[in-house]
Amino acid sequence: GIVQAQKQQVDFPKEQNRHLLAFRAMADALVNDLGIAIIITVVVLVVALFVLNVAFQFFRSKALANLEETFGKPLAFHSPDDAPRNFKQFGFVNSVVGCGMLNAWVVFFAVGYVYMVVFCWLSYAPLFYAPTFALEAFGGWNGLMAPWLVIFTAIHVIGMALILTWDAMRTRFMFPVTSMAEATHVMIEEDVSFMTDDTLVDPDTVSQSTVSRLRKHALAVKLRFDRAKCRTVLPVTIDADGTRRIEYTCVRYVYSPDEDSFFPTGLSGYTPDRVHEALRRGGMMQTEAEETMA
Repeated sequence: GIVQAQKQQVDFPKEQNRHLLAFRAMADALVNDLGIAIIITVVVLVVALFVLNVAFQFFRSKALANLEETFGKPLAFHSPDDAPRNFKQFGFVNSVVGCGMLNAWVVFFAVGYVYMVVFCWLSYAPLFYAPTFALEAFGGWNGLMAPWLVIFTAIHVIGMALILTWDAMRTRFMFPVTSMAEATHVMIEEDVSFMTDDTLVDPDTVSQSTVSRLRKHALAVKLRFDRAKCRTVLPVTIDADGTRRIEYTCVRYVYSPDEDSFFPTGLSGYTPDRVHEALRRGGMMQTEAEETMA
């Protein structure tokens, strides 16, 4: 019995090595050195971009903390349906470094998408007039599709994040300012805290189980996306006479130095009768048009 146990102890590393060699052989059959190099390159690029983004967000958070005034001002929103809605305006200045980082994600998505489309076609070689050099270089269909699946997953995750949170993400790569006179962009956000307040819970459903905690984290992520979708970033336009303005929901907002905020202008209520009357008169008078477009 002792000899048999010692033999099993000796054979165990051999059995383990055999499985390890079999796994390596399977991996070599799936992807060759070229495919591994592409996968490593994609991972390194994503990690490098992520680290640079974290560093930029660190400096941006310090700039936000050093603001002397409260960030954000109320916006006098002109609601077309006269429903009471609360909006706020936030000023930002464009950053060349931040813009470059954000565009790097867009370029990564575009290049990855082109790679995905082209190599999807090449994977059908020799069908559909696709040349066979790609399959030969990657050592077969499995070798070509392994890095393709990695890139496919990466660009879809990045694309979903860019599409759902584009406006909110743009401001994350700008520097905040308290004075609207310095802002190159204005972010308008609707206050929907009564709909997305994650601190409001039902006392009857409070639980400390693992499932409830996971649901709470999932809800927090969903609420962040909901808030991001309530944000719109607008460029500040400067007219020839120096007027600073933005346009939001077909309404022009002009900067007021006294209030250091943007206010809606040119608001006039026109009924069908007034429109037909103006048409019969040949249009509005010059003074009336100037007041409407003020």
